Amino acid sequence: NIQGLELRQSLLGHDGCVNALSWSWDGQLLFSGSDDSTICVWRAAGDGSLLSRFSTGFSERVFDLKLLPAPNDHLLIACSMDASIKVFDVNRILAAANSASIFANTVRPSEDSIVDGSDCCVRTFAVHSAPVKRAAIIPDAPFEFLSCSEDGTARHFDIRERLPSVRLDPDTWKRGGQIVADYHKLRAELHALDVNAFHPFIFAVGGSLTSIMVHDRRMPYSGLAH
Repeated sequence: NIQGLELRQSLLGHDGCVNALSWSWDGQLLFSGSDDSTICVWRAAGDGSLLSRFSTGFSERVFDLKLLPAPNDHLLIACSMDASIKVFDVNRILAAANSASIFANTVRPSEDSIVDGSDCCVRTFAVHSAPVKRAAIIPDAPFEFLSCSEDGTARHFDIRERLPSVRLDPDTWKRGGQIVADYHKLRAELHALDVNAFHPFIFAVGGSLTSIMVHDRRMPYSGLAH
């Protein structure tokens, strides 16, 4: 009976719709991303306190959040409507929050309590040409992740590679990151993405088309739309 389920906590911290949630791998922290372009870090498995609310540097809303696997489980991937992806160091975020003496979630935090997250961003990828809707981690690949965008592409990123930090011109934007699925010539948008946990080279994407497309990264040209 849903009506009988108890509401354990109600976490107040954002000033806009909450679009993304991601638990830490140990289940202690909860990360949230919002239309207000900020990310909050909550001690949701404990007292529900707000540990940090930080500015992302995005010019638009946050659409998705994912933590990389260990040993990089302190790195948080954030996707935005402004077509960029950022990777934040959670340890730096919490350290900055402690330095700023962020208070517990007793009242809605003020604008003054927002921590500047610019020093916590370790990578920025700006190679999509439209809003980035989802990111997906790859099991046993702590440096890699996939993304999908309304530009009709899914991309593979490796945070060890040095890629352009600013968006390229329209004729060359495809060169950043490896495109692993491309439906832009069909004028299709990609909104959903997931990686097979047992076969990590296999991933599925979906969006404005009525079909779900399953790809194998070992065959990068298989099934691409031209």
